[in-house]
Amino acid sequence: MFIRKLRIVPLLVALILPVLACNLPSRPKATPVAQVPVSSQAVQSLQEALDQAAEEARKTGRVDLVITEQQLTSLIALEMQSQGEASINDVQVLLRDGKVTITGQVQQDQLQAPLEISLALSADGAGGFTYTIESAKIGPLPLPQFLLDAITEQVDQAVQENIRQVAGDIYIESVGIAGGQMAIKGHVK
Repeated sequence: MFIRKLRIVPLLVALILPVLACNLPSRPKATPVAQVPVSSQAVQSLQEALDQAAEEARKTGRVDLVITEQQLTSLIALEMQSQGEASINDVQVLLRDGKVTITGQVQQDQLQAPLEISLALSADGAGGFTYTIESAKIGPLPLPQFLLDAITEQVDQAVQENIRQVAGDIYIESVGIAGGQMAIKGHVK
């Protein structure tokens, strides 16, 4: 799980949140997005979808997998809870307009600030996928490039380790993200 590899968050929190402690001008709050519910049933349905996609790949050679916001949000939130990760709360994964947006509340001592990371995913033309961190911010402040680079390095390492285990001999043809779902299509190599 790539979440386990993302140990950069405490450093990020320690560097950015003290800056937020000063009297920054307040901005009007954005209209809240509906909360994606977290449940163990959603994680189970994700596992069932992965198992079904693997079975389909064995039978037909094709892979068609659809993952929902609720499944990803539940997986990450419950994984963080099981690890005792208390620095990020209310994790949400949104799958909209071709992007994966991860939001949450970062907390360090008495300070709390919203976190938002936006990723673009696509098939890389070589059977895998590629992603780009398009934006990342804590509160109103964008993360400095050196922190984005560190996060990217951690995500790269985690993705490479975990995707090889899950995808194995699957050639990813396309990744589509819209309407709260991520559709992955491919075939057996």
